[in-house]
Amino acid sequence: MISSMAVLLALLLLLMVEFGKPEIHNDPDAEGTVVIATIGQSVNLPCNYTLHTPLDPLRVRIYWQGKKSKQQNDYEQVLHVFNKGREEPERQDEQFRDRTSIQLQLIPLGLLSLRIAPVTPQDDSTHIITYLQMPDNSVRSICKTTLRAVARFQKPEVSVVCLKTEGEVLLVCTSDGGFPKPTVSWTGVNFSTPPDTNVTLNSKNSSYSINSILRLNGTQHPRGTCTVTNPALPETLSTSVRLSEHCVGATPESGTPTKMVIMCVVVVLPALTCVLLFLLKETELCHSHSHSTRCHTEDPIPALHQDEETTLQGAQSQASDNT
Repeated sequence: MISSMAVLLALLLLLMVEFGKPEIHNDPDAEGTVVIATIGQSVNLPCNYTLHTPLDPLRVRIYWQGKKSKQQNDYEQVLHVFNKGREEPERQDEQFRDRTSIQLQLIPLGLLSLRIAPVTPQDDSTHIITYLQMPDNSVRSICKTTLRAVARFQKPEVSVVCLKTEGEVLLVCTSDGGFPKPTVSWTGVNFSTPPDTNVTLNSKNSSYSINSILRLNGTQHPRGTCTVTNPALPETLSTSVRLSEHCVGATPESGTPTKMVIMCVVVVLPALTCVLLFLLKETELCHSHSHSTRCHTEDPIPALHQDEETTLQGAQSQASDNT
């Protein structure tokens, strides 16, 4: 009967492992097994105790304790307590209350995994040790685990700002949503002034956002690459841009003629069109009113009236007599 139950429990464990297998990494700064957990999801901290006879849940005490620093000697945080047949949530630290659970039916097999759900940023870098108190009151440290809480960053976006002076270019790299604090680097370009990089923590969801600005001479660098690295996974995300695709004609030497051509097309050409239309209209009016003085230009001097002509002739005769 006992062996049949053990087989069934072992099969159940295999199913749990397939659907809830934690992501395990090597970390020289950690203690024991390093388990990577995604913030907002659940994680199982594995702990298997090899034994010769089944554990009696009514006669053993199991407790999980943690600390935030590897340098600390004492595991002061209490994550979970199982004491001779019952769990004792009142002994837990507030940070882990209502977030931890164990599989009671697996205790006889020495399968003492602890489930945390959901994982929070505050769980990151928690060093956890599992203690087992036997029926003879001897206490054994059976498992050590370091929990790393992570969130993946968005693929960085790189925008290009073409300046009007000296052909300079600004590369702006942004990304967010990740945890823990990332590293940001630029490659493919040579720069004398280091980039202005700001990494900020969002107080609402405890995720990090980055904003990195690099100033350089666009004519000397064909391509720039921004790389964001999550140290806990580790995961590296990169985005590259070709400066020639964004800043063609952006410098004063090449940009000014281009702007002049555009101005001529947009402003001067419509003005010339208006003048031509006006002249054509005037020509049509002259043809339609051929007898109007408005269009006669052969005799610009006005003709003399009859009395004015007689007076002029008399003056000329008197001048002849005097002579």
